[in-house]
Order: sequence, then structure tokens, then C-alpha cells
Amino acid sequence: MAEGWSQHSQLYNDSAQSLTFYYANVLNEVVLDYARRSKERKSVLDVAAGPGEGGCYLASRGEECVRVTITDFSQGMVDLAGKKIISRHLHNAEAQVADAQKLPFPDASFDCVVSNFGTFVVPDRKSAYREALRVLRPGGLMVVSSWNVPDNSAPGFHPLLFRAMALARTGVDHEPPQVPPTFLSRSALEEELRAFEGVAHVKVMRCSSSAVICHKSVVAVTLDNPGLQKMMEGMCQEERQKFPESFLNALRLISGVQDEHELYPCDTTAFIATVTKQ
Repeated sequence: MAEGWSQHSQLYNDSAQSLTFYYANVLNEVVLDYARRSKERKSVLDVAAGPGEGGCYLASRGEECVRVTITDFSQGMVDLAGKKIISRHLHNAEAQVADAQKLPFPDASFDCVVSNFGTFVVPDRKSAYREALRVLRPGGLMVVSSWNVPDNSAPGFHPLLFRAMALARTGVDHEPPQVPPTFLSRSALEEELRAFEGVAHVKVMRCSSSAVICHKSVVAVTLDNPGLQKMMEGMCQEERQKFPESFLNALRLISGVQDEHELYPCDTTAFIATVTKQ
């Protein structure tokens, strides 16, 4: 799976991350508020950070109060993050390959851990949370984003996505779209995070954003996402091979946008959870 993300790293950087960058800024504001209330510079770990735009922006805005370690399990994503660090002269940031489910850092080594939808690209979300809490110092913050369970009766990016996947999988447009288990309600997310040992406090807030994306990037990142791959379970090998083209055609049909490179607007809703470690 890491190879797939590396293959699509530039495409994701150029278009798909527009879906998530607003939420990265919300996470960053939480971290900066926390860091600026301290007399000491805070160490921040950005987990499953993709091409590192959010982490680089955090390092730029918090030059006086944070040092950011940007990580991803994809070498292609880390290479892009490293280039941004160099080109933007960010002396308080570094990038390295790391698996969110098995972080290569000692216990209690960071003041903050952030992950902007990183749990959507790991097979075991709970392992990623557990590792984040392990490397977090007592009293530190874990700040994560999670997509809201979409309202399939309303317009928006995720209803479009699920409807297109259902059409591509079954050939029937009116089938109620299946929502992957990675999409949680507010109460479910809060309950999941409170269940971890060592959690002192959990706060969850709801945010919405508008962005632009193209079909080509949607297909690329969807096929490498383990949560959304579950929607393809039960397909034979021939069906799986044909699915990318079927999915692209379904997106064209439902959205009315024919050019796979054309950018079009889409709305999203997500939760930002702030977890304080005991």
C-alpha cells in the first residue's frame, strides 16, 4: 500500500490534499495555542502526514514555539515533505518515513501528536492511536481529524464518492451507498478515544469546508485507502481490474464533469478531536 501512495504522491499533493488542508489548519491552531502558552518550545509529531503541507505550515507559523517531525509510511510523500522543508527554509522541521502503527520513537518523546485524517490510511486505526499516545508525554496533546458520517441525502463530496462506488460496483445508481467503518459519528469518535488507557480528557468539535478536486485524484487516493477498499470486498479479480475505469465513469455520470483533470467544488464535514494524556 505504501508503494501505491508513493506512486500517487505528486497527484495527491497537487489536487487531492485540498480536501484536507482546511482541517490541517484547524489542528494547527489548536497546537499553536497550546505551544504559545508554554515558555519552552514544543515538539510536535505529525503522523501519516502525506506530502507534509500541514506540518510545514505549522512549522512556518510556529517557528518560535514548535519543532515539527513530519512522518508518513510512503517514501514518496516523505520526499515531497523534505523538499518543502528545504525550499521554505524551515529550520524547525524534519521529515522521515514512519509507520503510524509502529512508530520508531521512544515512549513519551513528544509534547504533541497530530494526524490529519491519518487514521483513514492505516489498516488498524486503534493501533495508530495507541502508538500516538505511547510517544506522547504526560499532559501532552493528541489532535486528530476524522470524517463525519455523511448525509447521503445532501450534496457533498462523500455522498458523491459512495454513490459512484456503488454504481461502479453494482451498475445500479439507486443502491443506498455503503459507508466504510472509518467514518464515525461524533459520539462514536469520542467513545473510541476515551477508551484508551491514559486518556484524561477528550474534546470533539465539528467543522465544515469547501474545496476543489478532480476525478483522477479521487480515483487514485480511493483505491489505495484501506477503509474504502472494504467496499470492493467480494469482487472477483476481473471485477477488481475493471473497477478503476468503472469508478471513473460513475464519477463522470453522477457529477456531470467529464474531464478527469477538471477541478470541481465539493463540501466536506469532519470532527477535530483533542485528547489530553494523563
